[in-house]
This record gives sequence, C-alpha cells and structure tokens, in this order.
Amino acid sequence: PVDLPALVEDILISLKHLPRAKDLDIQTDIPFTEAVVTDRNLLTSILQNLILNSINYHRPEGDSRWVRVRAKQQDGQLSIEVADNGQGIAPHVQERVFEMFFRGDKTSKGSGLGLYIVKKSLEKLGGRIDLDSTPGEGTCFTLTLPLEPSLSPESREVAGYHGS
Repeated sequence: PVDLPALVEDILISLKHLPRAKDLDIQTDIPFTEAVVTDRNLLTSILQNLILNSINYHRPEGDSRWVRVRAKQQDGQLSIEVADNGQGIAPHVQERVFEMFFRGDKTSKGSGLGLYIVKKSLEKLGGRIDLDSTPGEGTCFTLTLPLEPSLSPESREVAGYHGS
C-alpha cells in the first residue's frame, strides 16, 4: 500500500533543489488518507517523470508560475492530475509524445524515454494517461488507475497486495 500524499511530498522534496524549480509555486491537493494499493516503485517513477517534466519545460521566468498535483478517488478509480501553466505542448507533438525515443524539443537533453516509460508503467498497473495541453498556456496529464488493481503476480508481491 502507498501513502500517496507522503509519496508526492517525497518526490517534491527530491526535486525542489533544481534551478528551474526556484520561484515555482508547487501545489498539492490530495484530500484523502487511505493508502492506495499499487506498485510503489512504478507509481514513484510515473509521478517523478511527470513532475520533473512540468518543472523542466516550464517558462523560465514570469509571474505566477505553478505546478499542481491533485488526486481524487471516484467510481472505483484513482485520478491524479499533474498540471502546469508552462509552455505547453504543440498539437503535432502531442500525437507522438508517448513514443519511445521521441523528443518534442530537439534542444532537450532528455532521452525521449520519460513519457514512454510513464505510459508503459501505467499500463502495467491497469491504468491510462490522458493529455490536455495548449501551447503558451500549460499542460495537464491525467492518470487514471483502478483502486482495486489488476497487478501482475510480481507487482502484487512488490505492492504488498494480498487480496483476491
């Protein structure tokens, strides 16, 4: 079981030293305390990638720069949003952003694997990811995971899940 508010806080602490995180308003809204039954390592990797992207691809300066992590439980699903008011993603890039080795920004130092890994990790957890982005306004990634996971036997063991 994963304490989601604590996990997000740990990720934010690990990233707050980054130069681009300076003067960035990082907000969280995770209004529940019950643990989420999922693979902690996969969920950490997913959220770390998305939050890091929100920081790295944000406008370098300007008023009211923010990144928000929000979660809610509804209809047997866990929904987590990682949103920002950064530079946004162009429509032609959005179509390919989850492809292996694809980099939307050729000046990026990244490998083009981050969002590919996010998508594949979510699939392993029985979840999905949706993208809503407007260039110049920002980006919102929405993760949807089942609250009763359909994990592989290996993932069940890692997650400490002993249900049916």
